[in-house]
Amino acid sequence: MIFHYTDFNGNLAICDIEIYGNVVIATELDNNTGASITNVAELVAMQVCRAFNINPRHLVWIEHYPPSSISPEHFDRVEFDFDERRVCFTNPRWTRIHNIRAELEKYLQR
Repeated sequence: MIFHYTDFNGNLAICDIEIYGNVVIATELDNNTGASITNVAELVAMQVCRAFNINPRHLVWIEHYPPSSISPEHFDRVEFDFDERRVCFTNPRWTRIHNIRAELEKYLQR
């Protein structure tokens, strides 16, 4: 589904999201004219948690970039620190996923 989010400056952007419980796959879209899901990962992830009532402490956030003329398709698991006081994500860290099916099975079988 198309998800509208805002960046650090309040500019609007869009991505596609798929939600499987606490697992969210956010896909960067070619027609997104705002900040990319990578550049504002912590904001988008928190906005999705709020919009879909996902506990941020249990969120599994996966970024998906479809194939393009400059890059092959790829998926990254993004982990965040959760700031309890400010109720926000900080310090995003990316890890490339080489087998998305295996990665999803790992989280969905919990």
